[in-house]
Parts: sequence; C-alpha cells; structure tokens
Amino acid sequence: MLDGNELRSLTAGLRAGDGDAWERFYALTHFPILRALRRLLHDETLAEEALQAAYVTAIERIGAFDPARGSADGWLAGIARMKARELCRKAPAMSLEDVP
Repeated sequence: MLDGNELRSLTAGLRAGDGDAWERFYALTHFPILRALRRLLHDETLAEEALQAAYVTAIERIGAFDPARGSADGWLAGIARMKARELCRKAPAMSLEDVP
C-alpha cells in the first residue's frame, strides 16, 4: 500500500504518538482498507464500523506493533479483518422475512 521509506518514517511517528504521523497514516490507508472491508462485508455501514474500530485498536495497541514482523499498513489491515469478523459474529442472522 505504502512506499517503504514513507512507511518507515511514519512508523516511527506512530510509535511516538505523533498526531501528524497518524493523520498521514489515516490518509494513506483509509480508502484501501475501507475498499477491502466493503468487499468482505458487502455492507457500507459495517465496513465503516470495522474500519473505525480498527483505527481505535491500532491507536491503543501501537506499542505492540513490531516493524520487524511486518508493515504498519499490513498490521492495520489485519486488525481490520479481525474487527470485520467480530462484527459478523455479532450481526443477527437474516431470515426470509427480512428479504424484500
């Protein structure tokens, strides 16, 4: 998703709690990850909810991110997939009465 040099620079800023780095990271990752969540969930609202939850989790757990294990955007994408699965488990099953 992101250029390697920019990612390394951003990663240091994210870990330091730099607000500008978080804004840039959001700007670079928001649309690609939202697009993937839309494809996965087939629901705009759920995709946006999963993405928001992923960013909150990333902010809370940035100290656990290890750049030696992968990229920050890949880490965020993994969190987003986890949040999407959680939402699917919580969503009530649709019955035939619900189908228009």
